[in-house]
Amino acid sequence: MLKLFGKSPFLLFYIVFGYIIVFSLWWGYLLFSKNEQAFTEKMQLDRINYQSTPNPIKYEETQSYLQLLTKYKKDRIMVLSEGLFFLFLQIIGLIQVRRIFGKEIELAIQQTNFLHSITHELKSPLSSVKLALQTFQKRTLEPAQKEKLINNALSD
Repeated sequence: MLKLFGKSPFLLFYIVFGYIIVFSLWWGYLLFSKNEQAFTEKMQLDRINYQSTPNPIKYEETQSYLQLLTKYKKDRIMVLSEGLFFLFLQIIGLIQVRRIFGKEIELAIQQTNFLHSITHELKSPLSSVKLALQTFQKRTLEPAQKEKLINNALSD
């Protein structure tokens, strides 16, 4: 029952774990690339606006470009650091879930073994009591034999 998904009960867990990591990395990549795209488009718009005004210095030396570049670098570091931190928290959480899942499986196995042991321990004495009762039913016994069977049944 514990091995529903192949040889390991953890197969489904590992599939979900892999999906979550790949999913997070993909969204991180998309966020990072959208930040790149926004920076490029904003820079192009600023450059077009700057070229329409008569200025002797290059666009890359202007205050607005330097501010845009600084903001872009800060946003990039923020996206990377938050993404790595989130990934770290996911991995820690998934390790904890895996550990707890493993403990639950161990407990289920112990519970099954305990039930098998109890069942066996109850069946043995009940079988001997049943045998004694069947003997009383089918045979006529002497009082000493009856006493011995009764004592054995009571002790079981």
